[in-house]
Amino acid sequence: MNNIIIILIFTIIFLIIIVFAIKIIKNVSIQEALRIFVKFMVDEAKDLMKETSNVASYPVCIGWDGYRINPRIVEDAFSAMMKNFDVCCYSGSGYYDNGNLYCYKFKIMYKPESVDMSYFDKLIQKQAEEVLEKFLQQQMIILNTESMTFTDIRQDGWLIVYYAVNEEGIKRLDSYKQHKRMFQRKAVTTSHSEMKENWDKSDPP
Repeated sequence: MNNIIIILIFTIIFLIIIVFAIKIIKNVSIQEALRIFVKFMVDEAKDLMKETSNVASYPVCIGWDGYRINPRIVEDAFSAMMKNFDVCCYSGSGYYDNGNLYCYKFKIMYKPESVDMSYFDKLIQKQAEEVLEKFLQQQMIILNTESMTFTDIRQDGWLIVYYAVNEEGIKRLDSYKQHKRMFQRKAVTTSHSEMKENWDKSDPP
């Protein structure tokens, strides 16, 4: 109890010193110095709230062992998804988009047999959702993992799995999904146009 009183007294003395320092430096009254100090503290609190607004609202750091993201835990969690590829190696993970998203990168090579990319893309998306769902269930958390997950299979041999860290991240992933659907529709339209053009150019039967 005595220690608390001593700390409180020192805190009050420290604040009084700060106010008097502002009075001397700014050459203002005590009241004005106190107002400046209070405004400064309020502004600092607002900035701190802004900085912490992107702190993980959802626990999506799969593979965290208390010290770091453990590659072995990540590979175990994503093992079913990774088996769909001839080669799939976990490359790294980290926050993205100002901390709104957490992403996992995998270097991939397709299996030799032909792949229906439309089906394959949906399969990978679903499996990534299931990985997050299982991870959350282990923590007794139930969330809509579909809205929190986005997978991007790139032509340069990379698979990126994005998870939303907060509500802003969910909005970001929704925009990614809309863009992806637009791109896929455009690709299908282009493919159909090319097929028709080739058919028109071909000799009649």
